[in-house]
Parts: sequence; structure tokens; C-alpha cells
Amino acid sequence: MKKIVCIVWLVLNGLTSFAQRGLNSEERFILERRIFITDWIHFRMWVNPALSYEETHDQWGSWKNPFTLFNYDAFSDYYIADLKVHNWDSLQWRQQIRYGNPRNTYAHISIKGYYVIEKGNGLPGVWNEWRPLEEGVPDTFTLHVYDELFPYDNRFLVYYDPKNKNKAVYYSGNVNWDTNEKYGGMPIEYAALMRGVQFGVERVCRISDVKRDSLRKLLPNQPNYNYVTAEASFLNTGNLIIGGPEGKEHLLIELIYYTDDPKKTGDAEKVFYEMRYILPTKINSIKERRLEKRKLSDEETQLLQSSYLCEFIDKWRRWIIEEVIDE
Repeated sequence: MKKIVCIVWLVLNGLTSFAQRGLNSEERFILERRIFITDWIHFRMWVNPALSYEETHDQWGSWKNPFTLFNYDAFSDYYIADLKVHNWDSLQWRQQIRYGNPRNTYAHISIKGYYVIEKGNGLPGVWNEWRPLEEGVPDTFTLHVYDELFPYDNRFLVYYDPKNKNKAVYYSGNVNWDTNEKYGGMPIEYAALMRGVQFGVERVCRISDVKRDSLRKLLPNQPNYNYVTAEASFLNTGNLIIGGPEGKEHLLIELIYYTDDPKKTGDAEKVFYEMRYILPTKINSIKERRLEKRKLSDEETQLLQSSYLCEFIDKWRRWIIEEVIDE
């Protein structure tokens, strides 16, 4: 049954993406400036818990224009100039070849129309301007667009069909995500790859039923989750567990790893924490896409170090040792 669902999802998605090509300069302009910028800045208003109803709505109860709310014009030129678009399918294919693994080792998407929008420096609220003739005027100032509420805001995965120039469908990043309900769901390996773009997730690996069942026992709060793993991300220096409720992975996934790094745990003691990025698709507040940290008990720490979970311990301490040796 799982294979049938996966095949149906691929066929339907492939039909919508058939014969797509790369973007020409006009299409890039439309995607970057007309569609993406608008969607990105509206999202910052719609799900922002720091803004009151009165700040975001007019006297008739309609949403205000966020470009005015965030004084967008003051930094738009700097921000737009820093956007880059990559064809996501090409990135995945190069990644696969670079590591020289068999074709069926890593999950990848081989259909066209998906693009990664990347902001080169990740500072959308900062505008640099050189004013050598004006004394006392700073050459850099910061506008408050609530960056602290929107972490990992540098990368976005979008499906864009040039035949429909007024619409883009998002699968990752600080924007509204597509639920894929029209396709009957999203297999866990695809959810991991697509939602994971925002967090730099790479080399997503399918795991055996034995390992999946092992994770279900080791993580009893999620007994019905499907799981895959990833070998790289922005979150840690080791492997990730990526899971979601079976049949509903398109509505929720979690990125899980373990660490005793005080910079990540906030705990000065050398104790292990379970780190979970919980990523629901439909949200009313950005705080619903959140990091949850949980300190492990002594028994849980012992189980962590003696079970399959040990493969998902952040290897930050190993990298520190290697750097010291190199010096």
C-alpha cells in the first residue's frame, strides 16, 4: 500500500512538473521580486506573535499592507540584490554524484520546477549605505523586522510554473507551506528533503523496517511515526532523525538529534539533551514551528549511548579535538 501511495504521489506531482525548464531572466524577476518578496513579508505579519491585532488590521478588520508596517522600502534594494535562485533538482543530482553512492542510497527528487531561493547573508533587516559627505550619519542601520522570531531564514524551497506567473508553491522556509493534500500526502523521505531545505538537510537516507521499529520503541511518544535519517544539516555536526506521523508527514515532521554542547543546550554541565525541531505545516504563529529541548535523565543517557540512538549524537566535541590537533 505504501508503494502505491508513493507512486501515485510521484505521478501526480510529475504531471504538474512535466517538461519544466530553468527560469529565464524575466521569470526570475517575477519569482524573486513580485512573488517571493511579497509572500515573505506578508508571512512576517500574518504569523508574528509580537504584533497586536490593531497593528496588523485596519478599522474594517482587513489585514494591513506589511510593506508599510515594516518600512520595507528602506531596505528592499539591498535585500533584493542579495537573492539567488538555484534549481533544486540540479543541486540534488550534483550532491548524489559528488558522494559517489549507489542511486538508491539517498532519496532525491528528479522532477523539474523546484527552486531554492537563497539569501546570501541572512540579514534582511540590515541596509548598508555609504555616506562619506554627511558627518554623524551611520553607514549602517538596522530596521526591526523581528528577525529573532524567524530563525533559519536564509533558504526557501519553491515550486514555480512559468505558465502561472502569479503563483508560487512553497515547501520550506519561513513562508506558508503547501500541504500536498491534493496529492494524497507526502512520503517521509520527500517531506524530509523538501521541508529540510530551510535547515540545510542533505543526504537523506531511507532506513530498514527493523531500524524504523527500533526508533519507534526508543521514542515511545511517537509510536506511529515513519522515519528516515540525514547525514548533514545546519543544526548539528552529526546525523539527524527525521520523522512524521504515518500518512500525515505532509502535515508535520520533526528533526531530532542529541547533544551536550552547552552553546546549544544552555546548560553549563556536561549533560545530554534531546533537541527537537517540530515543524507543523499549517500554523497561526511562527512559534508553532519551534525547537524543544529536553534534558535526559541518567537512565535515558545510558540508553542513548548504548542503542541505535548513539548514531544521532552531535559530534561537536570531536570536531573541537580535531581542530586542536591540527593547530
